[in-house]
Amino acid sequence: MNNNNQKKSVTKRGKPIVSESEVRRYLPQREKFTASELEAMDRNEKRRLKKKRKRVISGRGTRQDFVDLFGDSAKAFVEFRLDQGFLNDRKQFLYQLDIQSLVLWVLGEVVSPKWVFVKNKVLVEKIVLVVVDGLNEEIWHRWEHTSRLSAGRVPTLKSVLHFNHPTPFPLQVNSSLFDKWYAVNSLLQVTHKLASRAERVAVEKEKAQRKMQEAIERAKRKQLEKSDGHSKPIKQPEDGEEKKNDSNEDKKHKQKSDSDNNSNKPKKQQLDFKDPYRYVLGRTELFDNGYPLADVPELAVSQTTGKPFVVNPCRRRNNSNDSGSAPKRKLIAVDCEMCWTARGLELARVSLIDDKKQTILDEFVMPDVPITDYNTKYSGITADMMKDVTLTMEQARDKVMSLVDGDDILVGHSLENDLKAMHMIHMNVIDTALLYPHPRGPPMKSSLRYLASKYLNQEIQRGEASSAGHDSREDALAALNLTLLKIEKGPSFGAAKLSSVSLLDLLQLHKRAVTMVGDAEMLKRMARGHVSAVPSQGDDDTIAKMAPAARNPKLDLVIAHLHEFSHDVERIYANPSEAAAMDDEEDEQEESGHRNKRARLTASTSKATHTDEEQQQQRTQEEKDAEASANVQRFLCKPDPLLPIAQRQALRKLAARLQRVYEAVPTNTMLVVVSGQSSGAAVKMLQDEHTKCQRDSVEFTKEDEKKRALASMRRGIAMIGVKK
Repeated sequence: MNNNNQKKSVTKRGKPIVSESEVRRYLPQREKFTASELEAMDRNEKRRLKKKRKRVISGRGTRQDFVDLFGDSAKAFVEFRLDQGFLNDRKQFLYQLDIQSLVLWVLGEVVSPKWVFVKNKVLVEKIVLVVVDGLNEEIWHRWEHTSRLSAGRVPTLKSVLHFNHPTPFPLQVNSSLFDKWYAVNSLLQVTHKLASRAERVAVEKEKAQRKMQEAIERAKRKQLEKSDGHSKPIKQPEDGEEKKNDSNEDKKHKQKSDSDNNSNKPKKQQLDFKDPYRYVLGRTELFDNGYPLADVPELAVSQTTGKPFVVNPCRRRNNSNDSGSAPKRKLIAVDCEMCWTARGLELARVSLIDDKKQTILDEFVMPDVPITDYNTKYSGITADMMKDVTLTMEQARDKVMSLVDGDDILVGHSLENDLKAMHMIHMNVIDTALLYPHPRGPPMKSSLRYLASKYLNQEIQRGEASSAGHDSREDALAALNLTLLKIEKGPSFGAAKLSSVSLLDLLQLHKRAVTMVGDAEMLKRMARGHVSAVPSQGDDDTIAKMAPAARNPKLDLVIAHLHEFSHDVERIYANPSEAAAMDDEEDEQEESGHRNKRARLTASTSKATHTDEEQQQQRTQEEKDAEASANVQRFLCKPDPLLPIAQRQALRKLAARLQRVYEAVPTNTMLVVVSGQSSGAAVKMLQDEHTKCQRDSVEFTKEDEKKRALASMRRGIAMIGVKK
């Protein structure tokens, strides 16, 4: 039995993860107690020390157990197992799922990843996750090569992040040209398979904690009884008395149930799924989706005209208070069309449809500034339609407010845009864009055209192909039909199954505190209510605000987003002449540095006296650089592996920032640096060139280069280690 117990795995659920012998191999070599100190201990101290040692070896030791046993030598350590067949010809890089698995394993005790093992994992106090936009595998290879040729004037990641595995791992990054936050968002979205494991482990931990708490409470009660003098066992009732008590309890329970059955209404009110008010957005949803709100300054004034929004009053409610009758809510659909002016998009048409599907308002609106573009492709409005229009936006809004009371429910698709166009604040809103969630979850929203085709079997907005534009009455009617269908079918109808679960929500299940530091727009999109969001202005400010969060013992995960390097790379591609001028200024310095380096190597070779065999084994630094250059050529899109001077300056700034991050985190903190959104500047240039060739009916000859650029855009790097 002892042999079997020693080989037993270190898990609570019985699945082998790490054997006991493997745990012993990762423990520090020596404990902090000497033989004389052990002999001086009394029996109880030795017994406590033995229990701690047993817990540590079995994988159940706490952080304090490690410190008591090994003292300062108790350090966390990361060992990578990528050479054990994890990375092969079929899987040549890590995925963002692997990074998520590591975070959930360290912070949530979920399944152990196969590609990495953290020695003394319990000592890891927190994880600092740094996402660097614009840093991909190609730039890293060229960065390393340029650093070697520049005699260390360009610092490398190895010299900045002092990890035991200094070479980054290739990482597949979900990058997009159209969404600058896509890479960060995908890093924080976990698959359902991994999420179900994390949720199951969280439930099991909660049950274990509850049982432990109940056992502690029972022990306290027993101790309290003994202290009160009731050390004798409590007298148990006789059989007749017990039956009598049970019968009395049954009678009371039966009388109570009968009284409940005879009551007219249950105390707990049942939700009415047919009530449209059930689907009205709450204030938090209104705020998160940018609806006009009177108590939020930036949402109470139009960003286009600078005019304040007007609150739609509840007139019928005030009149009903006098008469004593409850107001009747109406369901009214609205849709607006906009045209371009010098100030931006402004209201040009508004349509209202009641719950009987009758049009009660359809008016064209003339902005108070000249129209620059009628936006016919999307609005369906032409110059002829607006020829004799004199109705102003204020007059149109007054008409709408005369037909729609503040208690009425407005229905529409992405209604925040319509309300902003009318300069109107209305709190009772049903938004079909949120009523039918997107399969990929927020902030993605399905189009009205897609929803009408899928759920109503109706084709709307066909004018896009014929340049006839949209029809606001048709769109309002489609939104109304979608709402009525939802009310008829119930809340579960149209609720798409999300393809992923938020990593932040899973960490909340495991009662882990998370802080995100970065751009305010990114935080508004990514952060949840339980996540502490710290907005910053630029990368330097991000690092300055990340440092105190990394030293806060109450936090378990700190996420910092650095994006300025990506902007620097985009500026280099956007201004190639400026970058070339910088190259010309420092080309001579680089060449002189190479000449001096070759002269030193030649002098040292001439002075050395070695045998012929030693001379064959000795290789100059130039030969090593040439070999390294040949090895990295297969990763490059360009034949020249050297980075431009402008990129070298951007890399110096990035290296300095990462060094500040490393210095800011405390000991035994796991630091994970991963690539984020790639700039995609090279891909955009090639796509523009491809579009120009198609327009000019010229053959595009850079298709292979475009494919390599797309592949390079999605190939990032990951560096992982624990600060010693």
